[in-house]
Amino acid sequence: MHMKRIKIILVLFFLPAILCPAANARGEAAGMPWERFSVSLGGASLLTNSNVRIGTNVLGGGLDVDVEEALNVDATQSAYKLGALYRIGESRRHRVSLSYFDLNRSGSVILEEEIEIGDPPIVLPIGARVKTSYDLGILKTDYGYSFFMDDRFNLSVSGGLFVVPIKLAVENQGTGEATKTDITAPLPVFGVGFDFAISPKWFLKQNLELLFLELGDFKGGILDTSLEVEWRAWENWGFGASIESLRLAVKSQSESEDIPGIDFIGDIKLTYVGMALYARYRF
Repeated sequence: MHMKRIKIILVLFFLPAILCPAANARGEAAGMPWERFSVSLGGASLLTNSNVRIGTNVLGGGLDVDVEEALNVDATQSAYKLGALYRIGESRRHRVSLSYFDLNRSGSVILEEEIEIGDPPIVLPIGARVKTSYDLGILKTDYGYSFFMDDRFNLSVSGGLFVVPIKLAVENQGTGEATKTDITAPLPVFGVGFDFAISPKWFLKQNLELLFLELGDFKGGILDTSLEVEWRAWENWGFGASIESLRLAVKSQSESEDIPGIDFIGDIKLTYVGMALYARYRF
């Protein structure tokens, strides 16, 4: 999924909330602390670790390339995150949400060991000056249901989809030889959430989503967790801080059309942990 399409999806999702200024009045009448609409914007500082093996027909063969260590790609990086939420019906037990997270990194290095990487694969010899860009986005949409909700507690289960565009470009600057891998991995997830209204202005939110999927020659796994503390400074505005962690693994042994976007051979692993700050406008 290209960046332009992602931005169009975000605009279409935010538009109904922007065009419904009366929603706040209805929400206050309900007497619940769980907003009907909200949009958020935040920034995060992350510590990442990535391993890739792309372009080998034998998944057990070849070498995992530690992108941060071997290719000197930034391990610590700032990123931004957008989010929106809408609760359906007067009970507000049903909700839909959408978020987008963007992480673009780059690096250059003179290799101290030979590396084979990419699809089509290229061999980078010892002493080669290599330039790398490693871009990753996470577009997440889900539906959730609150099976217990009152004015203090909100316990929910959810099901959704992670869409993970991954772009890895590697160039031997000495010879001009280059390879570029462009993958979009759509992965379903299931989750649980716990929100607690400590007071009318302070909220604690915890969320866990996970998946393990094996289909033919494809394996995928996600473990996504977050812990948020939010302060609702004013009636419509809140500010928060969160600790977030993601573990993502995708393995494919053949170029199959059974799963859209999984048309590569290889193994991609990503782990990040970090802290985010955000502002939320609620209706």
